[in-house]
Amino acid sequence: MSGRSFRRSSVTTLGLLGLVASFAGGCQTERVVDPVYTVQQFIRRVSTVDGQVLGVLRPGRPPVATPTPTVSVETPPALVVGASGRAFITASETFQTVYVAVDSVDGYYEITLPASATGQELLFTLSTEPPLTEFSVAYGVLTASGLVGGYDVKALRLIPVGTGDVQVSVVFDANSDVDLYVTDPSGEQIFYGNRTSASGGELDLDSNADCQIDAVNNENIVFPDGTAPRGTYAVYVDYFASCGVPRTNYVVTIQVVGQEPQTFTGTFTGTAESNPRRLVGTFTY
Repeated sequence: MSGRSFRRSSVTTLGLLGLVASFAGGCQTERVVDPVYTVQQFIRRVSTVDGQVLGVLRPGRPPVATPTPTVSVETPPALVVGASGRAFITASETFQTVYVAVDSVDGYYEITLPASATGQELLFTLSTEPPLTEFSVAYGVLTASGLVGGYDVKALRLIPVGTGDVQVSVVFDANSDVDLYVTDPSGEQIFYGNRTSASGGELDLDSNADCQIDAVNNENIVFPDGTAPRGTYAVYVDYFASCGVPRTNYVVTIQVVGQEPQTFTGTFTGTAESNPRRLVGTFTY
């Protein structure tokens, strides 16, 4: 691991049962918000999957839910620090507002969608220095009838990796071999075949190499504090092998100190041979 080390807190991991109680109708006042933490320490940004609509940060706790309508969410169980995950939310009634909160901490995100729907995919981007290795995230909706749909709570485990002045990660949702490449300003490329560059960049997590499935489905390249060279970087993803999977969705996150995170989504289908290496984007540090 390189760069800023992933910190393990001495505070007990916040539990699912406590979070369910905190959002259940009539029980919210029984929970005490921990003044030490804020939601931004865990989740840096929430947006629609296309990045066009950003969640608004609100103070306090989100509205208390009613028993119905029901809400269901699909999210990845584990992400590297600083990465972004997809959250697909469905409800038994139409909604246009979504709430995203973390147990027992101050603040939540409220995102107003461009149109009402019974399903919506969001992106949430993690902080590069979260205070806990595991925490619980709750997703609720405000329906067209004015009811707050009961929160679906998901535990999230963080995978320790290096973070620094520049961090690039990819998360993918299938057991395939997706490889991450970063070209630094000197033109040197960091990837599985050149894991450490002369400039100090490092691939410190490589998943499902040669279809040896570890099911981590995350990769990470980092330039530790004080080592990232100034200039323009390029980020690529490569479908090294499908490993028999028909479809793989991915999210690339670029975290640069002092800048807002950038996220890019895409999909691979078919074979690796039919998917040449893709330029995701460039950025300047």
